[in-house]
Amino acid sequence: MTVTNSPYPGSNPSNRSPLKVIPPATQNDEVTTLNEPSTVSSPTSTPEKQSFPRISPQGLAVAVVAMGLGGISLIPLPHYVTGSAEVISTQKARQTVTMPVEGIVRLSVEPNQKVKPGQLIAEVNSDELEDKIAAATLELEQAHQAVLSGYQKLSMAQSQLQVALTEEQNAQKQVDKHRAELKSIAQGHPLPQIRQLESEIGGLNSEMAGYRQKLVLVEAEIQDYAPLAQEGALPRSTLRALMKEQVTLMALTKETQSTISGKSHAIAAVTKQLLDQLEAVDRQLAQTQAARVSAQTVVLAQKSAVASAEEMVVKLTEQLQRLELSKQQLQLRAWAEGTVVKLDLDLLHNRHLQAGEEILSIVDLTHLSAAVQVRQEDAALVSAGLSVTFHPRDTERKFYAAQVQERDIAPVVRVDETQQQRAIGVRISIDNDDAQLRPGEKGTAHIAVGKMPIYQKVQREFLRLVPVERWKFF
Repeated sequence: MTVTNSPYPGSNPSNRSPLKVIPPATQNDEVTTLNEPSTVSSPTSTPEKQSFPRISPQGLAVAVVAMGLGGISLIPLPHYVTGSAEVISTQKARQTVTMPVEGIVRLSVEPNQKVKPGQLIAEVNSDELEDKIAAATLELEQAHQAVLSGYQKLSMAQSQLQVALTEEQNAQKQVDKHRAELKSIAQGHPLPQIRQLESEIGGLNSEMAGYRQKLVLVEAEIQDYAPLAQEGALPRSTLRALMKEQVTLMALTKETQSTISGKSHAIAAVTKQLLDQLEAVDRQLAQTQAARVSAQTVVLAQKSAVASAEEMVVKLTEQLQRLELSKQQLQLRAWAEGTVVKLDLDLLHNRHLQAGEEILSIVDLTHLSAAVQVRQEDAALVSAGLSVTFHPRDTERKFYAAQVQERDIAPVVRVDETQQQRAIGVRISIDNDDAQLRPGEKGTAHIAVGKMPIYQKVQREFLRLVPVERWKFF
């Protein structure tokens, strides 16, 4: 079909031809045309107008406000975890001074006084310790006297032992001498005295032999001359002279025999004397040996007594030194620099305290900590190294910078004082440069945990005020 444009392009539409140019339809278009109703409007129909809902000014304002609040709620703001805190001192920066023994304490410092290492803090007067020192001193003096007396007795015993040894040596020499003499006699080597007697006996035996020979001759002559004298052939005076000579020779022989016997007895007496002397010196040697053994026993006993006394001196000296050291330890001194933080310290001066009772504490105020209680739901926000601001309850004082310590987050969950919220303990270190804070002071700690959108802050505060868990019934 040929389409011809209207020769009146500017004419009225009502005068236009109702014919419409339709492009050739494809196969798909034909199917669509068959299945769908015709959308061709009547040449006489007019186009339909679209309608929109009308928005009131109030609704528009609410929408703008809602969008503004939504945008504001996304703004991140600094967030702080807040908790009540109590100032404490660190263990390494605190010296707790206690009574070492029972006694009276005399203080040398005042509250809030700064002390240096080695400075005298207090002195303790212990009557019990003084009594022990006095008793130990007396025992030590007695032990020294015992040692001195023991040495004197030992010296005397050693002198007696020396005398006994000398006497024993002399007695031994005498015994050896007499035994040597007797041995010499037994071996045929008589003593000079015996040799002299034996020599004299030999001479006497020779004389007696001469007398006997003469006596034999005289007796023979008498026997020969007796008949002649009876016959008168020989003078009787000659016979009487021979008989007189016989008597003389017999007397000399008897006298010589007696002298020889005396000399022999003298030899026996000398030998017996040697034996008696040997027996005597043997007894003397035994006595000196017994005296020497006794003296040695006394010396050993005195040495043992001296050793025991010296051991007692050492023991008592060590005991007294320990007591003196304990007394020195009663002079209580500071081992580190710090400040005395005990209140009402003057009430303890010159008071009687029991052993182990606390006197005072010395704290390095530049190293303080605080135990902070934070809610359990805030525990995940707290980590080591976060900055903290600590505000004491005394509002006139300044804020203190602090920091969360790493190992001081308490692992045990506990209920706080209100019995309403579960809390954990967090330890913070406080920079106390002005040394105005004191252990035991309380305040509030604000832990800076970073930024958080406003809607999350509002949500956390809402959940804190209205715990959802309490409204869950199913």
